[in-house]
Amino acid sequence: MPTGAAALGVAGLLIGILIGATGIGGVLLVPFMVHGLHMPVQSAVAVALWSYLWSGLLAIGLYWRHGSIPVRPALWLCGASLPGALLGAAALAVVPGTVVEALIAAVLVLGGIQTLWPPREHAERTPPGPGLLLLLGGITGFASALLGAG
Repeated sequence: MPTGAAALGVAGLLIGILIGATGIGGVLLVPFMVHGLHMPVQSAVAVALWSYLWSGLLAIGLYWRHGSIPVRPALWLCGASLPGALLGAAALAVVPGTVVEALIAAVLVLGGIQTLWPPREHAERTPPGPGLLLLLGGITGFASALLGAG
């Protein structure tokens, strides 16, 4: 196995463990492939998203078996994420790689800053309606396809 493939395999395993344990971590894979393996950012995003597909399908199956997926909200989110992802993938083809890398860095920095804020009280809330779920799904689909953050 070539060194690049071995490094990608080890990084993928470690990041996969982070994702499985915390639900986050996938956004680290693209910078690793770009800076550690010298892949073009567009290729790194595509490879990362391809890897999330399989781990995501496995996780969905496990969550489904445990009854953890609220179907109606999931369908609203997914319905909007598909056109969002289409637009994000189209944007990735024309946005310069340095801009994509800067956006990924901004997401990482903002996420890190957010973890420093004290947690908010979780009051009883009404679930979001279809409009908000559609908006969130579209934005998430776009951002995931553009940045490779599954």
